[in-house]
Amino acid sequence: MVVGAIFPPDPLPGFPPGQDGVVAPSASGILHLASGGVGFVAVAVAAILFGGWLVRRGERGRAVWSRVAGVVVLGGFLGGVALGSAGTAGLWLAVVVGFGWLLVASVRVYRQVPRPDGARAAA
Repeated sequence: MVVGAIFPPDPLPGFPPGQDGVVAPSASGILHLASGGVGFVAVAVAAILFGGWLVRRGERGRAVWSRVAGVVVLGGFLGGVALGSAGTAGLWLAVVVGFGWLLVASVRVYRQVPRPDGARAAA
């Protein structure tokens, strides 16, 4: 994700506002897309695998939501890339669901890890 932030994406028709027509792909745009692909696939795989961890802990409901989030992230990213400028909603969906899942999963794991005093964080 950091590499994707370093290399700005290429403009699309209508984005940024006032942009007309298609712009030829640049090296920066290609690197942004490639690094985003790696990042979104990694988040999707992590969400699906985290769902397996939750199942083993007996948290089936959370596991389903984690796996659904992984599929939505992957589908949103792939759909957004495939549709180009018409797929920006899919990309935004992947971003929002992916980072939302990352927040919820991080809080869940944080609450599981013992604190230095031997207690666990509040559930």
